[in-house]
Amino acid sequence: MSYNAHGKFIAKHINSTDSVLDLGCGILQQFSAVPPCEKYLAVDGFFPYLENLVNSTSIMTLQGMLPEVCNQFVDNSWDVVILIDVIEHLEKDDGLLVLDNMYRIARGRVIIDTPLGFIPQEGWDAWDLPHCDLQAHLSGWNIEDFTDRGYVVTKLPNYSLQAGDHESILAVLEKK
Repeated sequence: MSYNAHGKFIAKHINSTDSVLDLGCGILQQFSAVPPCEKYLAVDGFFPYLENLVNSTSIMTLQGMLPEVCNQFVDNSWDVVILIDVIEHLEKDDGLLVLDNMYRIARGRVIIDTPLGFIPQEGWDAWDLPHCDLQAHLSGWNIEDFTDRGYVVTKLPNYSLQAGDHESILAVLEKK
């Protein structure tokens, strides 16, 4: 697979037989639009991102906004729930509510990838698609935000067009 560095690290925590719920999928850039499993539901609030994924036969899509869309999923209904470069786009209270819902929805593990700390970012025209105000960063997250909830955290180097070089955190929680 031609996953980017974060996609390769995330994919190590996903089995090919897992069902994966991806909240705030964007265009699945970390997986080059090819998910690491057979059952994959990509959820996003910005329809053009979902339209970008329609040619994939292995991806189901659902348009919905966080945290409200989480109410559509029953407890322990997905093997893995992921939130990749998304939680920083939510106000802190909404992000904490999403974390609670991810734990409720996941059967096996929760995986989150986010910049370390607050990195300013405005809405922008990402990936040659229309302008998306949802791209603005509204909160910053630190290692303790996740370790205090039982996650194992790894720091990874990252790069974005608006912020340049920075560090991200990958947080993984195995449910017992």
